[in-house]
Amino acid sequence: MGNDNGGMIKDTLYNMTQSPGVQRRKDRIYFSDAGREKQKNEKERAMGYITVNGVKINTTNNCSLVNPQDWNEAVAEELARIHGISRLTAEHFSVIRCLRSLNGEASDMYAVSDALRKIIAWKKFKELFHRGLNQAFIISGCEIP
Repeated sequence: MGNDNGGMIKDTLYNMTQSPGVQRRKDRIYFSDAGREKQKNEKERAMGYITVNGVKINTTNNCSLVNPQDWNEAVAEELARIHGISRLTAEHFSVIRCLRSLNGEASDMYAVSDALRKIIAWKKFKELFHRGLNQAFIISGCEIP
């Protein structure tokens, strides 16, 4: 007697096609971009929250904002505290304003670092944001390019 592994494989394929974002066409499985995006968003979605002035603000697992429109200077102060900066100075806020003005326009980190070099020396930037550009982006409430 032989094993009927074909039936088990068909059952597995059928179960896979019941997931969101998966389409089945003529015994082939296609994972749509919408399904991948949904899975990515679910992983990044609110893993927690911060409280600023009595308001709960959703954050992701790296403590960046889920909704960038929730950002204000008080939120920036709290994000900075969480990310190891005890107090934001005027120099911090000049970098933050630069990042917020570039948000969505800069296609990569090189374009961002070039813009930042026009307003601050790289050595000074590293003193202000000791964990680098990602830390600055998170505190500014911007999406990391």
